[in-house]
Amino acid sequence: MNAELAQFLAADERPEGTMNLAELHGFLFSAACSPEPLKPSEWLPLVFNGEVPDYSSQEEAEKITMALMEIYNELNRQEQEQQFEFPKFCLPANDAMENFADDAPVANWSRGFLLGHEWLSELWDAYIPNEIDEELGSCFIVLSFFAERKLAEEYCAEAGDKGVTIETMAESVVDSIDKAAKSYANLGRAIQIALGPRTPFVRETKVGRNDPCPCGSGKKYKQCCMNRAD
Repeated sequence: MNAELAQFLAADERPEGTMNLAELHGFLFSAACSPEPLKPSEWLPLVFNGEVPDYSSQEEAEKITMALMEIYNELNRQEQEQQFEFPKFCLPANDAMENFADDAPVANWSRGFLLGHEWLSELWDAYIPNEIDEELGSCFIVLSFFAERKLAEEYCAEAGDKGVTIETMAESVVDSIDKAAKSYANLGRAIQIALGPRTPFVRETKVGRNDPCPCGSGKKYKQCCMNRAD
């Protein structure tokens, strides 16, 4: 289904800014690792840049939505069981600097991750204990490093070590990205466990029960994603 989903996301009919498959995996990874569980209605609109995906039929809408849900649910399972596996098709190239290319799989994954983490940054700030803030920051730098070269150069400048070049830092990221992803996932899970039952974090954007479902299925929200909490 990944190939079919990739083709759907890349089609000209999709809204401008629709995520490609690698960006989707990075974005849904950050969503699955959120300190607080998310509903599909919260993250689905972002996949298509807040626009209607222009499905050809109700059947296609349901098929694509379920394909997206399968990826999200699998990432949730891996996060909960602390068994995250970095997608093989997104792994960085051995030549570290090649990973800054616009079409590099890991660059796209990192862009999706960066979008997701920044979208959830207020939530992380609300729940993260001070003692693990530095660890989260280190993971974030590694996982977003290849999102764009300018950002990577800023990370190098912030390192404050004149011996650190973008080339050496990129090589280090290639070696540590899988470990950083596992640590990031474990942090999200640890916060969920440590905080236990709590009042849900409230976001400003809400969808009414009778509003069209943001997933684009054509159904009312109460008849669609409102009842798909996982």
